[in-house]
This record gives sequence, C-alpha cells and structure tokens, in this order.
Amino acid sequence: MANAKDTDFRCATHRCIAALAACAALQFVFAAPGVAQTFDDVPPGYWAAPFVENIAANGITGGCGGSNYCPSDVVTRAQMAVFLERGMRGGNFVPPPASGLRFNDIEAGTFAAAFIEQLANDGITSGCGGGNYCPDSLVTRAQMAVFLLRAKHGAGYVPPAATGVFNDVDTGYWASAWIEQLAAEGVSSGCGGGSFCPDDPVTRDQMAVFLVRTFGLVDPNAYVGPAARDAEVLSFQQEFWEYVRRSDRCGGCHNAAIGQVPLFARKDDVNLAYDATLPFIDEVNPASSVMATKVGSGHNCWLADSNACA
Repeated sequence: MANAKDTDFRCATHRCIAALAACAALQFVFAAPGVAQTFDDVPPGYWAAPFVENIAANGITGGCGGSNYCPSDVVTRAQMAVFLERGMRGGNFVPPPASGLRFNDIEAGTFAAAFIEQLANDGITSGCGGGNYCPDSLVTRAQMAVFLLRAKHGAGYVPPAATGVFNDVDTGYWASAWIEQLAAEGVSSGCGGGSFCPDDPVTRDQMAVFLVRTFGLVDPNAYVGPAARDAEVLSFQQEFWEYVRRSDRCGGCHNAAIGQVPLFARKDDVNLAYDATLPFIDEVNPASSVMATKVGSGHNCWLADSNACA
C-alpha cells in the first residue's frame, strides 16, 4: 500500500456528511472544532480537553489504561515524577535505570522508580521525610506549586516573597510564595472565588493544564495555517477536517506498526484541502462519492487511487 501525500486529501465535504453518515458501513468519529479525542473519557467538550490532548500529543501521557485518561483521578507522587520529567525533557525521555537505593520505599522495580530517582537527582524533591518518597500519596495544589516551579527554574530557585494574593493563602503559609509565583507566571489562577485551595489534591485534568502552562508545551497537531476563507470552508473545518487531519491513518486497520500510514488530510491549509475535496464528491448522489465507495467496501479511508487502501 503506497502512502498518500498531503495533497491527496479525498474526503466528503460537510455538504455530504449527513447523507454519508446514513450509510450503514460508515464508522467515523467526528470531533468538536479544533479538538481531537484521544481518550474515551475526555470528549472534545470537556473543560480540559485541549490540555489533555496536548500532553498526549507530546508523549507525556498514554492515559490510565483502557483508552481512558481518568481526568478526575488524583495525581500520586509516583505519577507526578513521570509527568514532570517528561514535561521538562520531552515525551521520549527515558531516565537511567533505578538503583533502588535512593529512598527506603522505592525499590528498583517500583512503578516509576527511575523517574522518581531522576526527580530527586534533579533536586526537585527530597522525598516525604524519613528517607521515604511516599509514591502512592496524593499531591496537593500547594506541593505542586513548588514542584512545578523547581522543575521549570531549577532546584535552587527561590520565588519572591508573598504579598497575599489569595483569600485562603496568607503570607505565613508554608508555600505562599510558590503559590503566588505560580499565579504570577500564568500557570494557575486559583480554584475560584479568589481562592487557591492549597490543600486540595491535584487531579489529572488539572495536571495537564499545569504542565502545558508551566513548560509552554505546544500541541504538535495545532493548526497554524491560513484561516478559513469563508463560512462554508469554516464549517467544513469545524465539522470534519480538524479531526481527520490529526488522525493520519485509515481508521484503525492501517497503522505505523505495519508500515501503512497514509496522510489523508493535508495539514497546511484548510482552504486548499476543501478545494481538493470537491472534485471527488457527487453532491447529487453522495453514495457514488469516492468516500462512500471505499467505506462501503469495508475501509475507513478513501483516496483517488482505488488501490491505496486495498
């Protein structure tokens, strides 16, 4: 199977989506404007979806298992070590093997042991006391403020003195300076009502936001091309193209593991993608379109070349 080039975008426009969706063989997922859906439990409309998609696209998380992200689950100290190290160093970072000698409660085979020891080597944590790390303990928002700023600025960083920004964090609170600096850097605006909720546990959806904002992570799938030239192209972008261009493969049957990853949506210009689509659509009889023909034969990809997905 030959890979299709970006310029070989051959799919139905929004004019035909409703008709094509009626085809019994059509099994394609449409997403909300601008946000794909990597995890079953983080739909495009979820408040933190863009941030979760960002860290997934950057390889920082693969979710919690079963195609889920578990956005409302609390973040443990072990998970935090992985999040922070990958946030700092990139999703492909692999720390040196763990020795099992750094903390009493972290053996070499403990989950995330290598990341935990690397976090300690980086000076971001010294553990939870008594020579332990407490990998299964949750992380509070106050603690996370310290961890994030040390990860960003270095182990020796000291924030400016607190002035009293949040209602529930007075200047004498142990992490007040860290919390206010986190807010000053635009990483967090608090939990609402002028409060920060320093003792609340950090959840996985909040963690995604913290990581993106702290490290300035850019979603590699983010569209940076020209704006849609008119309302019709914009509708096409919002209803169809924005999701398709992120997928880069034919449904789930063709994938990188077997060397078949056709790019069936050009990524550089939605206007040109729209123009390239029209010649392959039969607006009078949508079922005769290339898309419907290919889907009808059992494929979720459709190209001008009838053998492209054979």
